[in-house]
This record gives sequence, C-alpha cells and structure tokens, in this order.
Amino acid sequence: MQSPILTFIVPLKSPKVSKDWSLVSRLCSQTLNSILRQTCPEIKIILVCNEPPENYPQDSRIEIVTDSFPIPKNTGEVYLDIKLKVKRGMIACKGFGEGYVMRMDADDFIHQELVSFVKNNYGSNGWYFPKGFVYQEGMKWIYLRNDFYCWSATSNIVWLTEKDLPKSMETPDDEYFVDLWQHLKMKKVCEQIGKPLQPMPFRAAAYTIGHSESIMLHSLANWRSLKKLIWRTISARTLTPQHIDNFGFEDFSEMMLKIH
Repeated sequence: MQSPILTFIVPLKSPKVSKDWSLVSRLCSQTLNSILRQTCPEIKIILVCNEPPENYPQDSRIEIVTDSFPIPKNTGEVYLDIKLKVKRGMIACKGFGEGYVMRMDADDFIHQELVSFVKNNYGSNGWYFPKGFVYQEGMKWIYLRNDFYCWSATSNIVWLTEKDLPKSMETPDDEYFVDLWQHLKMKKVCEQIGKPLQPMPFRAAAYTIGHSESIMLHSLANWRSLKKLIWRTISARTLTPQHIDNFGFEDFSEMMLKIH
C-alpha cells in the first residue's frame, strides 16, 4: 500500500482491567472517529489491544492488532502495557517505508486539519504540541492547556525510518526508537539525536479527563485548590460549534436534548 502521510498508533487497555468496557469502547470509537474526520484522508490507524472495542467504526484505514499482552496488576505494569502496545504498533508500521508516526491515547481528540498541516509541511523532523485543550464530556466549556506535551501523550509527531522500528517484540530497547511511547521525553530525545521537533503552531489536540477509565482520574469539578480554580477561570472557553466540528466533540446542546 502507499505510505500514509501520518500513522497513528493507539494502544487500548484490556477489558480485564476496565471498570466499564462499554465506556472504554465508546471513548475509543470517539477517538477513532476524530482521526477519521481528517480533511486529508491519507492516514493509517493501528489500534493495538488485547481485544477490539465494541462497535468501533469500520474503515479500511483502521488496522486492529490483537495480541496476548500481560494483564497489568499495578501502576508500573499499566505503563509497561502501554509501552509494549506502542512497540507492537511500531512493528505493524514496517513496510510503510519512512514516514510520520503519532502515538495517541484512546480517549483523546485531534483537530481535523492536523494531517493536512503535516502534508503541507512534509520534510520536517516532526512536531511537539506546546498548546492544546482539556476536554470533559458533558461540560459546555473547554479549557486551554499550555505545556500540553507535558500533560498528554497525544502531543508528538515524529519522522521514523525502517531502522527506527523494532523487528520484533524481542528487539532490545537500544535498537529502535523506544521513546515513542514517552511523551515527556520525546522533545528532549529528538534534540539529543540532532532531529529537533518544531512546535505545532495551533491547538491540534485535546486530552480527556473526568471519566472512570482515565489514568488521570481527576474531574474539573473537583479542582478546588486556589491555583486550580484560578487556572480554570483564566483558561475556560465556551465550547463552540467550531470546536465540535474541528475535533468531533459531543455537541453539548444535543446531549442536553437527549437527557431531557
């Protein structure tokens, strides 16, 4: 197949560690739909999981990679699970040749012009996302987040070649671009290897909080410290039809009509 402009690797937790698998599946489907809404269709999505989510969107650009990943028993193993699934996704990238890859959480959203931007700026080493949004379903507000790449895994795009990809799950960490799964290290690592990432010039992603399946379990409603209350006040913006169209968020007005 022709190499995609941008390949997304989306690791998904196992239903055996989920409190609500239906919720996990719905959130994952929202994420997949957000990616599929790109105005530039030249994409590939590699969803890596123990079991596929329920009722996920059917599209030829989605590849479901299932494997018998160990079931995490603690927080450290949760992060190991993510690392292994990203590695498995990188193996699935082999054969595309060199190209841009983005690791994305299975409950986040991206701007529909993101891939078009990448295509129009082909040749860059990649990008990190200094700014983005915080989104909580059911709220009529969206929040600005600066230093976004320090908060969300959905925050880096990097150019990878075949030699950057692992040959198998047994490939040692020092023989492939292992840091793809670690958003806190990506910017620094790329600088160290002489391939610095450029700042993404617009708010191209949103991470989700406030649901029971998130590693970041906090809800905006519970952010009551003075510092957090100030941040909420300063950064809050009304969730507009343009936000909904750009990212594929739930339409708050339609959701309220469903409730009533």
